[in-house]
Amino acid sequence: QNELHKINTKLKLVSGNYYYLYEKKSNKNSDSFKYFSLISNEEWNNTSKFNDTFLGKYFYDFDKQFIKVTN
Repeated sequence: QNELHKINTKLKLVSGNYYYLYEKKSNKNSDSFKYFSLISNEEWNNTSKFNDTFLGKYFYDFDKQFIKVTN
């Protein structure tokens, strides 16, 4: 939970919504960073330029906790 809450995001996290976690690797070095998106992995798969790694789907509950969704 703490790791997920430390991820910098430009999104306003709203309880009751699903968020998709990705990891982006830098082209210049071996650094990477994680970020949340509103766009699912299935939607990104239609874009050939998208190379980020999908890490999971999370439900942001009303207690401000991330719950990993498996399906």
